[in-house]
Amino acid sequence: MQEFFTTLLSFPTIVFTGALALALLYWLVVIFGALDLDFLDTLLGLDSIDGSIESLDGAADGVVEGALDAGAGGVTEGAAEGSADAAEGHEAGLLSSLLNAMGVRGMPITIVGTFVIFWAWIISYVATRFLGSLTATVLAGLTIAIGSGLGALVLAAISSRPFRKLFATPRAPRRASLVGKLCTVLSARVDDTFGRAEIEDGGAGFVAEVRCPQDNELKRGAQALVYRYEPSEGIFFIGPVDAALTDAVKITEET
Repeated sequence: MQEFFTTLLSFPTIVFTGALALALLYWLVVIFGALDLDFLDTLLGLDSIDGSIESLDGAADGVVEGALDAGAGGVTEGAAEGSADAAEGHEAGLLSSLLNAMGVRGMPITIVGTFVIFWAWIISYVATRFLGSLTATVLAGLTIAIGSGLGALVLAAISSRPFRKLFATPRAPRRASLVGKLCTVLSARVDDTFGRAEIEDGGAGFVAEVRCPQDNELKRGAQALVYRYEPSEGIFFIGPVDAALTDAVKITEET
């Protein structure tokens, strides 16, 4: 028993011992209902799979829309806000890419992280226990820590993957099915080269690239009708609608 605690509290195992203790404390808090299972996903911005891409788009839109709305001052403000969103989305994108590489896309980061910590603790403990005095140097400890982390990623991916189906979400509607839906313009303008809008899909809404070849007065907040989808470019074509047509489409969707 003394050897067990000695190994448990030696470097680098003590690092993973502390992390495992925090993970257990977190799960106790979850069990008692003080936190949600997806707490860290929301905190880290992992609820959006394409967070990094969308945020980078947001940076570009911030510059363009700022220029259109407020001249040079708007450019500076829009670029600053877009750049901040891009930085946050980039961090979330790295985590999302790691989860995707592990094959556990869709699982809460708390569950995957617990598996990683557990396996890192196991590997580190076993290595430290059996290598004995060879782990006395800092370099040896760091080597074991890095090796434990990398090995834990592999083992966590294998052991947690069977649970992924428990967190599967319904597939989003096919994009072609959004033709005929109403949308709300999000960009400062919509023409044949630029435009973004949120299409009403019966859920939280679907943000997409849109185009309108004809002259129009579509601007941020305006309602429009999706009349065509171009799959090769992933672009929806929209057109302005009057109030009567807007009401008719909404009534049709409700019935």
